Amino acid sequence: MGAGGLPRLAEETIVAGGVDVSVFQPEFSPDGRYLAYASDETGWWQLYVYDLESRKSRQLTHAPAEHAEPAWVQGLRTFDFLPDGKAIYFIRNQDAHHTLWQVEVESGIETRLPLDPAYSALAQPAVAPDGRLALIASGGTMPVRLIVFDPAKGSRVARRATAEDLPVSIYAIPKPLTWNGLDGGEVHGLYYPPHNPRFVSGGKPGLVVYVHGGPTSQNLAGFNLAAQFFATRGFGYLIVNYRGSSGYGRIYRNKLRGSWGIYDVQDCVSGAQALADLGWVDARKIVIMGSSAGGFTVLKALEDFPGFFKAAICSYGVSNQFTLAAETHKFEAHYSDSLLGPLPEAAEIFRERSPIFFTQRIQDPIAVFQGDKDVVVPQAQSEELVSALKQRGVPHFYHLYFGEGHGFRKAETIEHFYKTVEKFLQQYVVFA
Repeated sequence: MGAGGLPRLAEETIVAGGVDVSVFQPEFSPDGRYLAYASDETGWWQLYVYDLESRKSRQLTHAPAEHAEPAWVQGLRTFDFLPDGKAIYFIRNQDAHHTLWQVEVESGIETRLPLDPAYSALAQPAVAPDGRLALIASGGTMPVRLIVFDPAKGSRVARRATAEDLPVSIYAIPKPLTWNGLDGGEVHGLYYPPHNPRFVSGGKPGLVVYVHGGPTSQNLAGFNLAAQFFATRGFGYLIVNYRGSSGYGRIYRNKLRGSWGIYDVQDCVSGAQALADLGWVDARKIVIMGSSAGGFTVLKALEDFPGFFKAAICSYGVSNQFTLAAETHKFEAHYSDSLLGPLPEAAEIFRERSPIFFTQRIQDPIAVFQGDKDVVVPQAQSEELVSALKQRGVPHFYHLYFGEGHGFRKAETIEHFYKTVEKFLQQYVVFA
């Protein structure tokens, strides 16, 4: 014990991790013998156990898949011990689809558990003392639910997040896609084809290219209301898990280091072009949409590929990288050091990747949305952008939501946003 009777560190043991190796969710077994964790030292987040008696680590999973996720917030989980500590339930992520597995700690034998395959996105596994497993689950056509899995009885629904009062037939089914980027590199994504059993059309559909935020996060094949909104209104919806996204191994995830504003932009363009070349969508009606880091990619895409996109939707997008680095919140402080480079050495790169300095290149219609309480991407970033668009006469729409922060949460805000976006696309894309 240290001064004042407080605990004091007596011995330090490095179990795993390093400068370029990330470790996720360290967790002790119920009997205290093992420390389980996920590490990407092989290039994929695999599960390991550290034996506290022998002081040796052992890899449990080996599939080319992810068994962890970025620790964006506290308390995230992808696995949990069974009560006797002899096995672990875990979630496996392949092609943005989740499956549920069990691995025996001693033998390393893996078994896929018989969960309904309609559940393609799983989260927060928690094991009860009797061995039952609770999960948050959803699927491409299945809204979010809290389910309980019993090895002897299968799964049951404990709670539903929504009324689930629409027939499953109304929803589009997401398809995993892989295509070649502009430089020939492999890119991944999910495509929701336009789908509504009540309507038909003889022409090719328009396309909404969605850019996720993060920027190193990933969109899964779980229930996606935004995708369904556009798909049921006659648009294809492409989610681009561009190079730099999680879910496809460390090499893929690290592609964005120093290249934010390059691969993400190019992969959106190549993905849209791939669908147009396949004849799935109308190349004259392609829209790009994103928020936060995704909004930055939207702005860069309009600047670097003018005329490729018919219109754009940008919500609280990063327009000034200098301001972001100086004013962003503590959790993401110095995030840009890996994405762009450290300041002041990388000042020229920061300028090149700040859309606000190149607004003269923007010519395509754009709708901009912002919350006045946003402390991550402050209101001033969007308003400086809108001012530049106004000066040059670029077709645009701007709306400021009072009381909203980084991400819109009020029901009335969300309703207004989608109704406004639909009208904007009708004017500049559908009937243009």
